[in-house]
Amino acid sequence: MPQGLPGGPGGQAAMWEPLSAEQLQGMFAELGASEDTLRRDVAAIRQWMAMQPHLPSLDGRGIDVDHMLRMYLLRCKNSLERTKEALDVLLSSRATIPEFFAQRDPTAPDVQGSLDTTLVATMPRLTPEGFRVHYYAYPSADAKGFSVAALFRRILMQGELLMRDDLSRGDVLVVDLANGSAARFRDFTLALPLFAKFLRGGLKMYPARMKQFHIINLPPFLSSVMNLLSHVMREKLYSRVVVHPAGSSMLKDTLPADCIPQDYGGEGPSLREGNAQWRRYLSAHRDWFLAQESVKTDESKRVGAPASFMDDIGCPGSFRTLAVD
Repeated sequence: MPQGLPGGPGGQAAMWEPLSAEQLQGMFAELGASEDTLRRDVAAIRQWMAMQPHLPSLDGRGIDVDHMLRMYLLRCKNSLERTKEALDVLLSSRATIPEFFAQRDPTAPDVQGSLDTTLVATMPRLTPEGFRVHYYAYPSADAKGFSVAALFRRILMQGELLMRDDLSRGDVLVVDLANGSAARFRDFTLALPLFAKFLRGGLKMYPARMKQFHIINLPPFLSSVMNLLSHVMREKLYSRVVVHPAGSSMLKDTLPADCIPQDYGGEGPSLREGNAQWRRYLSAHRDWFLAQESVKTDESKRVGAPASFMDDIGCPGSFRTLAVD
């Protein structure tokens, strides 16, 4: 029987319901994992990291290293090579993408502004399948104070805490564009190179097993969003995008009530409550985030070609490396 996971520092139990023993056992069976194989593979990754001159030592840096590597292995479908790649991309991105990884202070005005202008909520309860459900929405159509760069930095910070403190058998994302104003869409368009870095790197740094992708309340003038997604997503992920017609009950038919916020007639925390939980959780980890800024690669010591999640992407708008199982 697999031992309880997660279990790293951070008070996961206060935020998210863990997988049940049955769900965890099913995940181990699906991935061909066991406590013995995880211990063996964690040791192998530790040995590999120690042999890479450009990689930092993770011990003594406020990280439960064995726990972190177990979580990465399970999120990378129990693949040693995918885990090595994800860790290398994460640690090298901290050194090479300052837009996302420099000055990660959750209490900074721009990050707090992101929390004010964009609601991101993670439901505490899992679906019966063991999926974690996340929501993205705007509190109003007013885009004043909205920053794409701060939003991406904040979402990656949340992703790092999820990688460390949460484990599910897959993720469900619901994007509500009811207040997706033309001004916000223009901001994303103007920040397209940054958007590319976010999309191309995000799933490699923080591997997510995206099971469902719902878009609700899509304004008519944002119909081009679907055309954009068809170009930037892998076909397998794009096939999981479902656009719900206005007034549709499909969300209630798809997800259990306790995984739907009160905003949509469910029994889960409201979007504002969920966003406030993230505000508190991020702020509580301020010192940890600031300390992690120094835990990154020294690219001058790398042997061979630099790691890049851009190399095998043929042209702008083609995101073939996004991993979806």
